[in-house]
Amino acid sequence: MDEQLQYTIFDEYEEPKQAEKDELIDKLQSGNFSLSYSSLAAFSVSPRAFIAYKLKERKTTKAMILGEAVHCKVLEPAEFKDRYVIAPDVDGSTVAGKNAWAELYMQLTKDELPVNKQGNYVIPKQELLIEQVKNLTKKVDLETKKVIFEGITILPAAVNKDADFRARMLVTNRATRAVIDMIGDTEISIDYEFRGIRFTGRIDGRGSGMIADIKNMPDATLRAAKFQIQARKMHWQAFGYNMATDEHCQCYILAVDGNGETSAHRFDDRHLEKAEVEISEYCDLFMDLVADSFFDRSVWDQSQDFWLRNEHNPYGINQL
Repeated sequence: MDEQLQYTIFDEYEEPKQAEKDELIDKLQSGNFSLSYSSLAAFSVSPRAFIAYKLKERKTTKAMILGEAVHCKVLEPAEFKDRYVIAPDVDGSTVAGKNAWAELYMQLTKDELPVNKQGNYVIPKQELLIEQVKNLTKKVDLETKKVIFEGITILPAAVNKDADFRARMLVTNRATRAVIDMIGDTEISIDYEFRGIRFTGRIDGRGSGMIADIKNMPDATLRAAKFQIQARKMHWQAFGYNMATDEHCQCYILAVDGNGETSAHRFDDRHLEKAEVEISEYCDLFMDLVADSFFDRSVWDQSQDFWLRNEHNPYGINQL
């Protein structure tokens, strides 16, 4: 297995619940599923990594919220005010903080909250009020169980500050700005089939003969970003984008980190050819594992032993 895969793809790992795992395995066995390039890349780490990643896709994480905000600020800045409301930058345990959250609640719901003799809003328990505010704009997709947001999303003040900084770095850097200026269409949903598997995804930006994706990274300096691009198999994504659009496009990765470092990267034909060979191999391995799971569902719990187990090494122990 590629040594680059030692890099973890999980920024916010959570141990999957057994009921969730069982539901996902049932769906895989029914054939009623789709993959993203990221979930197949997770499978290339191990079956258990795939399960954990696929279940994480259903949950909104801090990294996802930051990424969406950066994308909007860079690619669709005019839409930001229609999609986001910045949460109060206050201590929610104080009277002032509670009043600030109450004002946000009334702004979004158009409901009036009562006021006490001290002139402060009478609000439900703080945690309940905050949850009510957040729930105003979310629903759960019945098929994927993924939380999706409609209308306005409540963006934590700290996340907005970070997103603003990263977006500013991307649009002011010469290299990343040159790519951004090529983009004409944004947030394009894609759906295509490869090796009998349905793949879905979303292209951040597309222009004439080009496609670009923005990646928030822990370190966007050249060497570190190149490592992450390889480790997270982003050339697979580039191949998928070309498959979905049915044309040969130049594919770019625009990397940015929390320190403001940015770097722009372009794939060439060698990367796409390599991706086709690798994806074909892993798609076949994936479908074989789905078939094996009809006889033994525990195959999805395999870690690195998955790559080593055979008749001569039944436990999958690596020989040093």
